[in-house]
Amino acid sequence: MVQGLKSLRRKLTKSIPEHVRRAAADAMEKQAEIIVSIMRRRVPKDEGDLEASIGWTWGDAPAGALVVGTVGDRSYGALRITIFAGNSDTIVTNSRGIEFQNAILQEFGTKDMPPTPYFYPTWREKRRGAKSSITRAVNKAIKTGAR
Repeated sequence: MVQGLKSLRRKLTKSIPEHVRRAAADAMEKQAEIIVSIMRRRVPKDEGDLEASIGWTWGDAPAGALVVGTVGDRSYGALRITIFAGNSDTIVTNSRGIEFQNAILQEFGTKDMPPTPYFYPTWREKRRGAKSSITRAVNKAIKTGAR
């Protein structure tokens, strides 16, 4: 284990200029909006509740949501966006009275219903481009300074 790693991370996080942090946050928000809009176009639209439940947030997703993953680090005040689908309105109950998250059922299917993937394929398709876009925005902010 590396000694002083926590201290180094704290110092690096505090030393990032505000204009660079803002550029990263803006790029992250833009990429999250792009990914969410594609997911909304691809989701099955039987009732519309699932489509409306797809979104992103800074920090943690709502309880019970299907989480694609997070961009960023939880520690030291780092920027972190979570993309999610599903909420309390998208809970479905089967014939035995067991509740399931419809976002997960649609993504992976059941023995009686084929999968209709909309979530992970979109994430896998767009994550590399999103990361590149964020990196470019940060590099541009660093090069241009606080102008």
